[in-house]
Amino acid sequence: MLDDARDEIPEPEEAVDRFQVPDVSGRIEGGRTIITNFNDVADVLRRDPSHLLKFLNRELATRGDIDGKTAELERRLRPDQLNEKIGEYKEQFVTCPSCGKADTVLDRDGTEYTIRCEACGNVEEFTEKF
Repeated sequence: MLDDARDEIPEPEEAVDRFQVPDVSGRIEGGRTIITNFNDVADVLRRDPSHLLKFLNRELATRGDIDGKTAELERRLRPDQLNEKIGEYKEQFVTCPSCGKADTVLDRDGTEYTIRCEACGNVEEFTEKF
């Protein structure tokens, strides 16, 4: 009977990460890249849009500004380039290095940052590099 019951149990589905960062959407206008869902991405990451933009500016060697809910970067960039850099931002400033969850809070004191995980309580300190 036990074997019959095991056969009736459905196979576990592939685990889906509950924390999904949306892919950037936007357009290129001349030599500029406009990210139309920039604030949405920052909201999902639970980070200040200006901090995210500062990171992208440094990593992509460009200048950029936030205009309402969009970001304008003064360089032509493909969506995959932007998504890769946002993934790096997520790993560095959002994901807890201890438990790997995205339930973190980023606190700033001058150039000193503290990432505090609300899931496991881990606290990491580092100095701003940009």
